[in-house]
Amino acid sequence: MKEVVLKLLAFSVGAVGIAYGVYGVFSYLAYSSVDRRSYTNPPVLYFRQTASARALEPLYDLRVPYFEEKTDVLCRDDGVYEVATFRSFQQYTQDYWKGNPEEKPEVTISRASFLGRDYVSLAVARDTRTLLYYRPKLLILVYGYGDDAAFLALEESDFPLLRGITCSKKQVRETAEAFRKMEVPYCAITYSPTAPASLTGLLETALFPNQWILNKRKPTLSPSGEASETRALRVKRLLYDAILNAIDSGFGMIELEAGYLEITTLNHILEGLEPLPVSLTDLLFWSTEGFSSTGRVAS
Repeated sequence: MKEVVLKLLAFSVGAVGIAYGVYGVFSYLAYSSVDRRSYTNPPVLYFRQTASARALEPLYDLRVPYFEEKTDVLCRDDGVYEVATFRSFQQYTQDYWKGNPEEKPEVTISRASFLGRDYVSLAVARDTRTLLYYRPKLLILVYGYGDDAAFLALEESDFPLLRGITCSKKQVRETAEAFRKMEVPYCAITYSPTAPASLTGLLETALFPNQWILNKRKPTLSPSGEASETRALRVKRLLYDAILNAIDSGFGMIELEAGYLEITTLNHILEGLEPLPVSLTDLLFWSTEGFSSTGRVAS
């Protein structure tokens, strides 16, 4: 009898152990899959500090006037700057740190390949207080919003797109309110000369987007009745051309008409390219043909 009880006890302990083991394996796989998803195409750099960490730092201005004055450099955070081109990165790294030989920067350059082209995928120069970095970047501008804000939810994307509201359309404010509710970046666009006195009113109507594009050239619209397959191929061609431009020059841009098929096709292609060969950005901070003026205002 005692032997039977011991066998039953051993069986019970073994069953419990197997159950916990199976649960542990499935839990590990579940958490691993979440981790893998969360690190898909992560941000290249992120150096923002917590409020408690900032409170322990001495009170001094972290801005660097040398970089603040450059038209092709964007301040991403306190002392963190992104530069438009690799050539500018090399020049600014040499010039800025040349006068301070005691604190030479730590420079890291990473390279990659896409469609047989080798290119610099990331370059970083940093010292104890300042960080300058370069990455090839691509901005996707989807223009033509402002007529009807009812279908914006059908055009959601997991990738950063810059939505362009045409200021001359009827539902500019309603569209801007929808974009703010969706927490997607957007800009205000004009296609005709804009008087400085009219700019404030336009930006107020568009709820003060964080950037605007003035006097943009009219886009070349696709032929009416174009087959969906042709439209999808056009999106793919434009996207690949823009990626190659970003690889060659440091930045590229693709312009698409606001449409469910265009954004769906774009999302599908980008998902197939992950990890992406270039970084997607929703902020235009470089000079490019066709844009007579760009700017930023606080939201």
